[in-house]
Amino acid sequence: MRNVEMKGAVAAFRTVCDHAYDEQDRFLARILRDNAQTEYGKKHGFAAIRNAEAYRQAVPLSTFADYDSYITRTIGGERGLLTAEEPVFYNISAGSTGAPKYIPLCREDVRKQHRYLDMTVHGIIRDALPEYSEEELFGCVFDMGDYYLTYMPDGTMNGVRSGVSFREAQRLGRFDASHFTAPEEVMFPGKLEDMLYPKIRFALENEHVTAIHGLFAHRAVGLFDYIARHWDRLVDDIETGSVDSGFKMSPEWRAYLEEKFKPNPQRAAQLRALDRETLREGMLGKIWKRLRYVRVISGNMFTVYSGKLATYLAGIPLHSYAYAASESNIGIAPRIGVTDEYALLPDVCYFEFIPEAQIGRPKDCLTFRDAREGERYELVITTLNGLYRYRLGDVVEVTGFLGGAPTVRVCYRKDLVISILDERVNTAQFDDTMRVFSERTGIRATHYCVASDHSGERPKYVLYLESGDAPRVDESEIFDRCLGENSLGYKSVRALDELDRAEVRHVETGTFERFQNLRSEKGIRMEQAKLLRVINSEEQRQYFEAARRKADE
Repeated sequence: MRNVEMKGAVAAFRTVCDHAYDEQDRFLARILRDNAQTEYGKKHGFAAIRNAEAYRQAVPLSTFADYDSYITRTIGGERGLLTAEEPVFYNISAGSTGAPKYIPLCREDVRKQHRYLDMTVHGIIRDALPEYSEEELFGCVFDMGDYYLTYMPDGTMNGVRSGVSFREAQRLGRFDASHFTAPEEVMFPGKLEDMLYPKIRFALENEHVTAIHGLFAHRAVGLFDYIARHWDRLVDDIETGSVDSGFKMSPEWRAYLEEKFKPNPQRAAQLRALDRETLREGMLGKIWKRLRYVRVISGNMFTVYSGKLATYLAGIPLHSYAYAASESNIGIAPRIGVTDEYALLPDVCYFEFIPEAQIGRPKDCLTFRDAREGERYELVITTLNGLYRYRLGDVVEVTGFLGGAPTVRVCYRKDLVISILDERVNTAQFDDTMRVFSERTGIRATHYCVASDHSGERPKYVLYLESGDAPRVDESEIFDRCLGENSLGYKSVRALDELDRAEVRHVETGTFERFQNLRSEKGIRMEQAKLLRVINSEEQRQYFEAARRKADE
Protein backbone atom coordinates (compact mmCIF):
# COMPACT_ATOMS: atom_id res chain seq x y z
CA MET A 1 0.00 0.00 0.00
CA ARG A 2 2.83 2.40 0.90
CA ASN A 3 4.59 1.60 -2.39
CA VAL A 4 1.41 2.49 -4.31
CA GLU A 5 1.11 5.74 -2.35
CA MET A 6 4.73 6.65 -3.17
CA LYS A 7 4.23 5.97 -6.88
CA GLY A 8 1.07 8.06 -6.89
CA ALA A 9 2.85 10.92 -5.12
CA VAL A 10 5.69 10.96 -7.67
CA ALA A 11 3.24 10.89 -10.59
CA ALA A 12 1.23 13.74 -9.06
CA PHE A 13 4.42 15.77 -8.48
CA ARG A 14 5.46 15.45 -12.12
CA THR A 15 1.97 16.36 -13.32
CA VAL A 16 1.97 19.48 -11.14
CA CYS A 17 5.38 20.46 -12.54
CA ASP A 18 4.22 19.82 -16.12
CA HIS A 19 1.37 22.30 -15.57
CA ALA A 20 3.37 24.66 -13.36
CA TYR A 21 2.09 27.94 -14.84
CA ASP A 22 -1.55 26.99 -14.36
CA GLU A 23 -0.83 25.62 -10.88
CA GLN A 24 0.76 28.93 -9.88
CA ASP A 25 -2.26 30.89 -11.11
CA ARG A 26 -4.64 28.56 -9.27
CA PHE A 27 -2.59 28.71 -6.09
CA LEU A 28 -2.56 32.51 -6.00
CA ALA A 29 -6.28 32.74 -6.77
CA ARG A 30 -7.08 30.28 -3.99
CA ILE A 31 -4.91 32.06 -1.40
CA LEU A 32 -6.55 35.40 -2.18
CA ARG A 33 -10.06 33.93 -2.14
CA ASP A 34 -9.65 31.93 1.05
CA ASN A 35 -8.04 34.77 2.99
CA ALA A 36 -9.98 37.75 1.62
CA GLN A 37 -11.82 38.29 4.93
CA THR A 38 -8.75 38.12 7.15
CA GLU A 39 -7.43 41.31 8.67
CA TYR A 40 -4.44 41.28 6.32
CA GLY A 41 -6.63 40.41 3.33
CA LYS A 42 -9.01 43.29 3.96
CA LYS A 43 -6.14 45.72 4.48
CA HIS A 44 -4.70 44.87 1.06
CA GLY A 45 -7.94 44.34 -0.85
CA PHE A 46 -7.58 40.63 -1.62
CA ALA A 47 -11.23 40.39 -2.72
CA ALA A 48 -10.67 42.80 -5.62
CA ILE A 49 -7.42 41.24 -6.94
CA ARG A 50 -7.94 39.30 -10.16
CA ASN A 51 -4.44 38.58 -11.47
CA ALA A 52 -0.75 38.49 -10.62
CA GLU A 53 -0.10 42.04 -11.80
CA ALA A 54 -2.87 43.41 -9.58
CA TYR A 55 -1.44 41.35 -6.70
CA ARG A 56 1.98 42.97 -7.13
CA GLN A 57 0.39 46.42 -7.21
CA ALA A 58 -1.79 45.89 -4.14
CA VAL A 59 0.50 43.93 -1.81
CA PRO A 60 3.97 45.19 -0.84
CA LEU A 61 7.09 43.06 -0.51
CA SER A 62 7.51 41.98 3.10
CA THR A 63 9.87 40.51 5.70
CA PHE A 64 9.24 38.77 9.00
CA ALA A 65 9.04 42.11 10.82
CA ASP A 66 5.84 42.85 8.90
CA TYR A 67 4.16 39.80 10.47
CA ASP A 68 5.61 39.82 13.96
CA SER A 69 2.66 41.60 15.58
CA TYR A 70 0.11 39.48 13.68
CA ILE A 71 1.81 36.29 14.84
CA THR A 72 2.08 37.54 18.42
CA ARG A 73 -1.66 38.26 18.41
CA THR A 74 -2.38 34.84 16.89
CA ILE A 75 -0.35 33.17 19.63
CA GLY A 76 -2.42 35.20 22.08
CA GLY A 77 -5.62 33.63 20.76
CA GLU A 78 -6.87 35.99 18.02
CA ARG A 79 -7.96 34.39 14.76
CA GLY A 80 -8.52 35.45 11.17
CA LEU A 81 -5.53 37.79 11.09
CA LEU A 82 -3.30 36.29 8.37
CA THR A 83 -5.21 33.16 7.34
CA ALA A 84 -8.77 31.94 7.64
CA GLU A 85 -7.43 28.54 8.66
CA GLU A 86 -6.26 28.14 12.26
CA PRO A 87 -2.67 27.14 13.01
CA VAL A 88 -2.08 23.54 14.05
CA PHE A 89 1.67 23.85 14.62
CA TYR A 90 4.16 26.62 15.34
CA ASN A 91 7.53 26.22 13.71
CA ILE A 92 10.34 27.52 15.92
CA SER A 93 13.25 28.85 13.95
CA ALA A 94 16.58 30.13 15.20
CA GLY A 95 16.61 32.58 12.28
CA SER A 96 19.75 33.68 10.48
CA THR A 97 20.81 35.92 13.36
CA GLY A 98 19.92 33.47 16.11
CA ALA A 99 16.80 35.35 17.25
CA PRO A 100 13.98 32.79 17.75
CA LYS A 101 10.81 33.32 15.75
CA TYR A 102 7.50 31.48 15.46
CA ILE A 103 5.86 30.63 12.15
CA PRO A 104 2.26 29.32 12.40
CA LEU A 105 1.58 26.35 10.10
CA CYS A 106 -1.89 25.42 8.89
CA ARG A 107 -3.14 21.88 8.31
CA GLU A 108 -2.87 22.19 4.52
CA ASP A 109 0.84 22.94 4.88
CA VAL A 110 1.29 19.85 7.07
CA ARG A 111 -0.63 17.72 4.57
CA LYS A 112 1.48 18.88 1.64
CA GLN A 113 4.68 18.40 3.59
CA HIS A 114 3.75 14.76 4.16
CA ARG A 115 2.90 14.33 0.47
CA TYR A 116 6.06 15.91 -0.90
CA LEU A 117 8.80 15.54 1.73
CA ASP A 118 7.75 12.07 2.81
CA MET A 119 5.84 10.20 0.09
CA THR A 120 7.25 11.91 -3.02
CA VAL A 121 10.85 11.94 -1.82
CA HIS A 122 10.62 8.27 -0.85
CA GLY A 123 9.08 7.53 -4.24
CA ILE A 124 11.97 9.26 -6.01
CA ILE A 125 14.45 7.18 -4.00
CA ARG A 126 12.40 4.05 -4.69
CA ASP A 127 12.47 4.73 -8.46
CA ALA A 128 16.21 5.50 -8.41
CA LEU A 129 17.09 2.21 -6.69
CA PRO A 130 14.76 -0.35 -8.30
CA GLU A 131 17.05 -3.27 -7.52
CA TYR A 132 16.01 -3.13 -3.85
CA SER A 133 12.67 -3.95 -2.27
CA GLU A 134 10.76 -1.44 -0.17
CA GLU A 135 11.88 -3.29 2.95
CA GLU A 136 15.51 -3.16 1.84
CA LEU A 137 15.27 0.60 1.39
CA PHE A 138 13.00 1.77 4.18
CA GLY A 139 12.86 -1.18 6.56
CA CYS A 140 15.25 0.16 9.22
CA VAL A 141 15.93 3.90 9.30
CA PHE A 142 18.44 5.71 11.49
CA ASP A 143 16.66 9.05 11.82
CA MET A 144 18.93 11.74 13.28
CA GLY A 145 16.18 14.24 14.11
CA ASP A 146 14.93 15.29 17.53
CA TYR A 147 11.16 15.70 17.64
CA TYR A 148 10.57 17.16 21.08
CA LEU A 149 7.05 17.01 22.53
CA THR A 150 6.80 20.74 23.14
CA TYR A 151 3.72 22.96 22.98
CA MET A 152 2.49 26.53 22.94
CA PRO A 153 0.65 27.84 26.03
CA ASP A 154 -2.70 26.96 24.40
CA GLY A 155 -1.60 23.36 23.75
CA THR A 156 -0.83 23.74 20.02
CA MET A 157 2.22 21.72 19.02
CA ASN A 158 5.47 23.53 18.31
CA GLY A 159 8.89 22.46 17.13
CA VAL A 160 10.85 22.30 13.89
CA ARG A 161 9.37 21.94 10.43
CA SER A 162 11.26 18.73 9.69
CA GLY A 163 9.35 16.94 12.43
CA VAL A 164 5.82 18.20 11.88
CA SER A 165 4.60 15.10 10.00
CA PHE A 166 5.99 12.79 12.68
CA ARG A 167 4.55 14.92 15.45
CA GLU A 168 1.10 14.90 13.83
CA ALA A 169 1.21 11.11 13.38
CA GLN A 170 2.38 10.68 16.97
CA ARG A 171 -0.41 12.93 18.23
CA LEU A 172 -2.99 10.83 16.40
CA GLY A 173 -1.47 7.57 17.62
CA ARG A 174 -0.51 6.57 14.08
CA PHE A 175 3.27 6.74 14.33
CA ASP A 176 4.96 3.41 13.59
CA ALA A 177 8.34 3.30 15.31
CA SER A 178 9.09 -0.24 14.12
CA HIS A 179 10.88 1.09 11.01
CA PHE A 180 13.32 3.20 13.04
CA THR A 181 16.38 2.29 15.07
CA ALA A 182 15.30 4.32 18.12
CA PRO A 183 12.10 3.61 20.07
CA GLU A 184 9.30 6.15 20.11
CA GLU A 185 10.23 7.64 23.48
CA VAL A 186 13.74 8.44 22.21
CA MET A 187 12.47 9.97 18.98
CA PHE A 188 9.92 12.09 20.88
CA PRO A 189 11.61 13.29 24.09
CA GLY A 190 9.44 15.32 26.42
CA LYS A 191 11.89 18.18 26.95
CA LEU A 192 14.80 19.89 25.24
CA GLU A 193 18.06 18.12 25.93
CA ASP A 194 20.96 16.52 24.08
CA MET A 195 19.77 13.21 22.60
CA LEU A 196 22.87 12.54 20.49
CA TYR A 197 24.23 9.59 22.44
CA PRO A 198 20.89 7.72 22.81
CA LYS A 199 20.17 8.00 19.06
CA ILE A 200 23.67 6.87 18.11
CA ARG A 201 23.67 4.02 20.61
CA PHE A 202 20.42 2.54 19.30
CA ALA A 203 21.68 2.85 15.72
CA LEU A 204 25.07 1.27 16.41
CA GLU A 205 23.47 -1.65 18.22
CA ASN A 206 21.40 -2.39 15.11
CA GLU A 207 23.28 -4.00 12.22
CA HIS A 208 20.24 -3.97 9.93
CA VAL A 209 20.11 -0.20 9.17
CA THR A 210 18.98 0.37 5.57
CA ALA A 211 18.83 4.18 5.46
CA ILE A 212 20.04 7.26 7.33
CA HIS A 213 17.81 10.33 7.41
CA GLY A 214 19.09 13.71 8.52
CA LEU A 215 18.43 17.36 7.84
CA PHE A 216 21.54 19.44 7.11
CA ALA A 217 24.97 18.19 6.04
CA HIS A 218 26.83 20.00 8.81
CA ARG A 219 24.71 18.29 11.46
CA ALA A 220 25.14 14.88 9.81
CA VAL A 221 28.91 15.29 9.53
CA GLY A 222 29.02 16.39 13.18
CA LEU A 223 27.20 13.21 14.19
CA PHE A 224 29.46 10.99 12.07
CA ASP A 225 32.52 12.78 13.53
CA TYR A 226 31.15 12.06 17.01
CA ILE A 227 30.96 8.34 16.22
CA ALA A 228 34.50 8.27 14.84
CA ARG A 229 35.92 10.37 17.67
CA HIS A 230 34.34 8.27 20.45
CA TRP A 231 34.52 4.95 18.63
CA ASP A 232 36.37 2.88 21.24
CA ARG A 233 34.20 4.08 24.12
CA LEU A 234 31.00 3.50 22.13
CA VAL A 235 32.04 -0.06 21.25
CA ASP A 236 33.03 -0.71 24.88
CA ASP A 237 29.56 0.42 25.97
CA ILE A 238 27.92 -1.93 23.47
CA GLU A 239 30.04 -4.83 24.67
CA THR A 240 29.33 -4.27 28.37
CA GLY A 241 25.78 -2.95 28.11
CA SER A 242 26.79 0.17 30.05
CA VAL A 243 27.03 3.93 29.46
CA ASP A 244 30.46 5.52 29.85
CA SER A 245 30.39 8.23 32.52
CA GLY A 246 32.13 10.63 30.15
CA PHE A 247 29.13 10.90 27.84
CA LYS A 248 26.95 13.90 28.66
CA MET A 249 23.27 13.19 29.34
CA SER A 250 20.66 13.65 32.02
CA PRO A 251 20.49 11.13 34.91
CA GLU A 252 17.04 10.07 33.68
CA TRP A 253 18.28 9.10 30.21
CA ARG A 254 21.38 7.42 31.62
CA ALA A 255 19.19 5.24 33.83
CA TYR A 256 16.86 4.52 30.90
CA LEU A 257 19.72 3.39 28.65
CA GLU A 258 21.41 1.29 31.33
CA GLU A 259 18.13 -0.53 31.87
CA LYS A 260 17.40 -0.83 28.13
CA PHE A 261 20.73 -2.21 26.93
CA LYS A 262 22.19 -5.59 27.73
CA PRO A 263 25.77 -6.69 27.02
CA ASN A 264 26.14 -7.29 23.29
CA PRO A 265 29.59 -8.80 22.72
CA GLN A 266 28.66 -10.15 19.28
CA ARG A 267 27.84 -6.72 17.85
CA ALA A 268 30.81 -5.20 19.64
CA ALA A 269 33.10 -7.77 18.03
CA GLN A 270 31.72 -6.91 14.58
CA LEU A 271 32.47 -3.24 15.15
CA ARG A 272 35.83 -3.77 16.84
CA ALA A 273 37.00 -5.81 13.83
CA LEU A 274 36.92 -2.63 11.70
CA ASP A 275 40.31 -1.04 11.08
CA ARG A 276 40.50 1.90 13.48
CA GLU A 277 43.03 3.77 11.36
CA THR A 278 40.88 3.77 8.22
CA LEU A 279 37.49 3.85 9.94
CA ARG A 280 36.34 7.19 8.48
CA GLU A 281 36.82 6.04 4.89
CA GLY A 282 33.46 4.54 4.00
CA MET A 283 32.54 4.39 7.68
CA LEU A 284 28.77 4.24 7.18
CA GLY A 285 28.90 1.24 4.88
CA LYS A 286 31.33 -0.53 7.19
CA ILE A 287 29.13 -0.10 10.25
CA TRP A 288 25.87 -0.88 8.44
CA LYS A 289 26.46 -3.32 5.60
CA ARG A 290 22.80 -3.16 4.48
CA LEU A 291 22.80 0.65 4.18
CA ARG A 292 21.30 1.57 0.79
CA TYR A 293 21.12 5.38 0.84
CA VAL A 294 21.54 8.51 2.97
CA ARG A 295 19.07 11.40 2.86
CA VAL A 296 20.52 14.74 3.97
CA ILE A 297 20.53 18.28 2.57
CA SER A 298 23.93 18.98 1.04
CA GLY A 299 25.17 21.10 -1.84
CA ASN A 300 26.59 24.57 -2.33
CA MET A 301 25.58 25.94 1.07
CA PHE A 302 27.56 23.18 2.81
CA THR A 303 30.71 23.16 0.70
CA VAL A 304 33.13 22.85 3.60
CA TYR A 305 31.39 19.61 4.69
CA SER A 306 31.08 17.99 1.28
CA GLY A 307 34.49 16.31 1.35
CA LYS A 308 33.94 14.79 4.78
CA LEU A 309 30.46 13.64 3.87
CA ALA A 310 31.76 11.99 0.71
CA THR A 311 34.47 10.23 2.73
CA TYR A 312 31.91 8.79 5.13
CA LEU A 313 29.58 7.78 2.26
CA ALA A 314 32.21 6.29 -0.07
CA GLY A 315 29.75 5.71 -2.90
CA ILE A 316 26.54 5.14 -0.91
CA PRO A 317 23.82 7.07 -2.80
CA LEU A 318 22.92 10.48 -1.37
CA HIS A 319 19.55 12.14 -1.79
CA SER A 320 19.64 15.85 -1.02
CA TYR A 321 16.07 15.71 0.26
CA ALA A 322 14.33 19.06 0.15
CA TYR A 323 14.62 22.80 -0.03
CA ALA A 324 12.58 24.04 2.91
CA ALA A 325 12.53 26.93 5.35
CA SER A 326 10.68 27.71 8.53
CA GLU A 327 8.25 29.75 6.45
CA SER A 328 7.37 27.06 3.91
CA ASN A 329 8.36 23.98 2.00
CA ILE A 330 9.84 25.25 -1.25
CA GLY A 331 11.20 22.41 -3.37
CA ILE A 332 12.40 18.82 -3.44
CA ALA A 333 15.39 17.13 -5.04
CA PRO A 334 13.96 15.37 -8.12
CA ARG A 335 16.92 13.02 -8.52
CA ILE A 336 19.24 11.02 -6.32
CA GLY A 337 22.96 11.80 -6.39
CA VAL A 338 22.57 15.48 -7.39
CA THR A 339 23.13 17.84 -4.47
CA ASP A 340 22.42 21.25 -6.02
CA GLU A 341 19.05 20.83 -7.72
CA TYR A 342 15.62 21.43 -6.23
CA ALA A 343 12.40 21.58 -8.22
CA LEU A 344 10.20 24.38 -6.91
CA LEU A 345 6.74 23.18 -5.85
CA PRO A 346 4.09 25.08 -7.85
CA ASP A 347 1.17 24.20 -5.56
CA VAL A 348 2.93 24.91 -2.25
CA CYS A 349 4.02 28.53 -2.74
CA TYR A 350 3.40 31.30 -5.20
CA PHE A 351 6.87 32.29 -6.39
CA GLU A 352 8.34 35.58 -7.55
CA PHE A 353 11.94 36.28 -8.49
CA ILE A 354 13.93 39.49 -7.90
CA PRO A 355 16.93 39.63 -10.27
CA GLU A 356 20.20 39.55 -8.32
CA ALA A 357 21.26 42.97 -9.58
CA GLN A 358 18.07 44.49 -8.14
CA ILE A 359 18.16 42.94 -4.67
CA GLY A 360 19.16 46.21 -3.03
CA ARG A 361 16.38 48.13 -4.79
CA PRO A 362 13.77 45.72 -6.18
CA LYS A 363 12.12 46.92 -9.37
CA ASP A 364 11.05 43.79 -11.25
CA CYS A 365 9.42 40.73 -9.68
CA LEU A 366 9.34 37.92 -12.22
CA THR A 367 7.23 34.74 -12.32
CA PHE A 368 7.78 31.13 -13.38
CA ARG A 369 7.15 32.29 -16.94
CA ASP A 370 10.01 34.81 -16.76
CA ALA A 371 12.71 32.87 -14.91
CA ARG A 372 15.77 32.12 -17.03
CA GLU A 373 18.27 29.29 -16.74
CA GLY A 374 21.65 30.45 -15.47
CA GLU A 375 20.27 33.62 -13.86
CA ARG A 376 20.28 34.36 -10.13
CA TYR A 377 17.33 35.69 -8.18
CA GLU A 378 16.18 36.43 -4.66
CA LEU A 379 13.14 34.29 -3.92
CA VAL A 380 9.86 35.92 -2.91
CA ILE A 381 7.13 33.57 -1.71
CA THR A 382 3.45 33.66 -0.87
CA THR A 383 2.62 30.76 1.42
CA LEU A 384 -0.24 28.69 2.75
CA ASN A 385 0.57 30.05 6.19
CA GLY A 386 -0.16 33.74 5.69
CA LEU A 387 3.07 35.22 4.38
CA TYR A 388 2.42 37.38 1.33
CA ARG A 389 5.16 38.44 -1.11
CA TYR A 390 7.64 37.47 1.57
CA ARG A 391 11.33 38.06 0.91
CA LEU A 392 12.80 34.75 1.95
CA GLY A 393 16.37 36.05 1.79
CA ASP A 394 17.72 33.15 -0.29
CA VAL A 395 19.48 33.90 -3.55
CA VAL A 396 19.09 31.01 -5.98
CA GLU A 397 20.32 30.19 -9.46
CA VAL A 398 17.94 28.60 -11.95
CA THR A 399 19.65 25.42 -13.14
CA GLY A 400 16.92 24.19 -15.49
CA PHE A 401 13.26 23.20 -15.55
CA LEU A 402 11.17 20.18 -14.64
CA GLY A 403 8.19 20.68 -16.89
CA GLY A 404 7.43 24.35 -16.28
CA ALA A 405 8.81 24.40 -12.72
CA PRO A 406 12.28 25.92 -12.32
CA THR A 407 14.96 23.81 -10.69
CA VAL A 408 17.30 25.86 -8.52
CA ARG A 409 20.42 25.69 -6.43
CA VAL A 410 20.74 27.85 -3.33
CA CYS A 411 23.69 30.20 -3.70
CA TYR A 412 23.69 32.28 -0.52
CA ARG A 413 21.61 34.17 2.02
CA LYS A 414 21.41 37.81 1.06
CA ASP A 415 21.33 38.91 4.70
CA LEU A 416 24.46 36.91 5.51
CA VAL A 417 26.81 39.42 3.93
CA ILE A 418 29.80 41.12 5.47
CA SER A 419 30.38 44.60 4.13
CA ILE A 420 32.74 47.08 5.77
CA LEU A 421 33.00 49.60 2.93
CA ASP A 422 30.04 48.54 0.76
CA GLU A 423 32.05 45.74 -0.88
CA ARG A 424 29.25 43.27 0.11
CA VAL A 425 31.04 39.91 0.20
CA ASN A 426 28.46 37.13 0.47
CA THR A 427 28.70 33.61 1.86
CA ALA A 428 28.92 31.99 -1.58
CA GLN A 429 32.04 34.06 -2.29
CA PHE A 430 33.48 33.02 1.08
CA ASP A 431 32.83 29.37 0.32
CA ASP A 432 34.60 29.70 -3.04
CA THR A 433 37.43 31.53 -1.29
CA MET A 434 37.83 28.74 1.25
CA ARG A 435 37.91 26.09 -1.46
CA VAL A 436 40.77 27.85 -3.27
CA PHE A 437 42.51 28.70 0.02
CA SER A 438 42.49 25.02 0.98
CA GLU A 439 43.87 23.98 -2.41
CA ARG A 440 46.75 26.46 -2.17
CA THR A 441 47.70 25.97 1.46
CA GLY A 442 46.79 22.35 2.13
CA ILE A 443 44.90 23.58 5.21
CA ARG A 444 41.57 21.76 5.44
CA ALA A 445 38.95 23.76 7.27
CA THR A 446 36.81 21.71 9.63
CA HIS A 447 34.73 24.81 10.41
CA TYR A 448 35.11 28.53 9.80
CA CYS A 449 33.38 31.88 10.11
CA VAL A 450 34.29 35.49 9.34
CA ALA A 451 34.06 38.82 11.12
CA SER A 452 35.00 42.43 10.59
CA ASP A 453 37.73 43.88 12.82
CA HIS A 454 37.80 47.65 13.40
CA SER A 455 40.46 47.71 16.12
CA GLY A 456 43.33 48.90 13.92
CA GLU A 457 43.99 52.01 11.84
CA ARG A 458 42.12 50.37 8.97
CA PRO A 459 39.38 47.74 9.25
CA LYS A 460 39.98 44.21 8.04
CA TYR A 461 38.36 40.81 7.58
CA VAL A 462 39.14 38.09 10.12
CA LEU A 463 38.76 34.38 9.38
CA TYR A 464 38.28 32.19 12.46
CA LEU A 465 39.45 28.76 11.34
CA GLU A 466 39.21 25.35 13.02
CA SER A 467 41.48 22.81 11.37
CA GLY A 468 43.59 19.83 12.24
CA ASP A 469 46.42 21.25 10.12
CA ALA A 470 49.27 23.45 11.32
CA PRO A 471 49.17 27.19 10.51
CA ARG A 472 51.30 28.56 7.70
CA VAL A 473 53.28 31.79 7.91
CA ASP A 474 51.81 33.09 4.64
CA GLU A 475 48.22 31.91 5.17
CA SER A 476 46.74 35.37 5.82
CA GLU A 477 48.30 36.70 2.64
CA ILE A 478 46.97 33.75 0.64
CA PHE A 479 43.49 34.10 2.15
CA ASP A 480 43.47 37.82 1.36
CA ARG A 481 44.46 37.13 -2.24
CA CYS A 482 41.86 34.37 -2.64
CA LEU A 483 39.15 36.65 -1.28
CA GLY A 484 40.06 39.33 -3.83
CA GLU A 485 39.89 36.79 -6.65
CA ASN A 486 36.36 35.76 -5.63
CA SER A 487 34.96 39.23 -4.86
CA LEU A 488 35.51 42.20 -7.14
CA GLY A 489 34.11 44.44 -4.42
CA TYR A 490 36.73 43.27 -1.95
CA LYS A 491 39.49 43.49 -4.56
CA SER A 492 38.54 47.09 -5.32
CA VAL A 493 38.62 48.38 -1.74
CA ARG A 494 41.87 46.53 -1.11
CA ALA A 495 43.39 48.11 -4.21
CA LEU A 496 42.44 51.52 -2.82
CA ASP A 497 44.13 50.53 0.47
CA GLU A 498 40.91 51.24 2.36
CA LEU A 499 40.93 47.80 3.99
CA ASP A 500 43.88 46.22 5.76
CA ARG A 501 45.00 42.74 4.74
CA ALA A 502 42.69 39.97 5.94
CA GLU A 503 43.90 37.87 8.86
CA VAL A 504 43.53 34.15 9.59
CA ARG A 505 43.10 33.27 13.27
CA HIS A 506 43.12 29.62 14.27
CA VAL A 507 40.85 28.43 17.06
CA GLU A 508 41.25 25.29 19.15
CA THR A 509 39.68 22.01 18.12
CA GLY A 510 36.10 21.69 19.29
CA THR A 511 35.39 25.44 19.26
CA PHE A 512 32.45 25.25 16.85
CA GLU A 513 30.98 22.17 18.54
CA ARG A 514 31.05 23.97 21.89
CA PHE A 515 29.48 27.02 20.28
CA GLN A 516 26.60 24.85 19.01
CA ASN A 517 26.21 23.30 22.45
CA LEU A 518 25.98 26.74 24.03
CA ARG A 519 23.24 27.64 21.59
CA SER A 520 21.46 24.41 22.47
CA GLU A 521 21.63 25.26 26.17
CA LYS A 522 19.92 28.56 25.37
CA GLY A 523 17.00 26.65 23.84
CA ILE A 524 17.94 26.93 20.14
CA ARG A 525 17.02 23.64 18.46
CA MET A 526 20.14 22.22 16.95
CA GLU A 527 18.52 20.04 14.31
CA GLN A 528 17.49 23.20 12.49
CA ALA A 529 20.25 25.56 13.59
CA LYS A 530 21.77 27.65 10.83
CA LEU A 531 25.43 27.43 9.95
CA LEU A 532 27.43 30.26 11.49
CA ARG A 533 29.25 31.95 8.64
CA VAL A 534 29.25 35.64 9.59
CA ILE A 535 29.78 36.82 13.17
CA ASN A 536 27.11 39.41 13.88
CA SER A 537 27.29 40.04 17.63
CA GLU A 538 29.88 41.11 20.19
CA GLU A 539 29.12 37.99 22.22
CA GLN A 540 30.04 35.77 19.27
CA ARG A 541 33.19 37.77 18.58
CA GLN A 542 34.37 37.46 22.18
CA TYR A 543 33.71 33.72 22.16
CA PHE A 544 35.89 33.14 19.09
CA GLU A 545 38.60 35.51 20.28
CA ALA A 546 38.82 33.51 23.51
CA ALA A 547 39.09 30.30 21.46
CA ARG A 548 41.82 31.88 19.36
CA ARG A 549 43.80 32.84 22.46
CA LYS A 550 43.58 29.28 23.77
CA ALA A 551 44.84 27.95 20.44
CA ASP A 552 47.83 30.32 20.65
CA GLU A 553 48.81 29.18 24.14
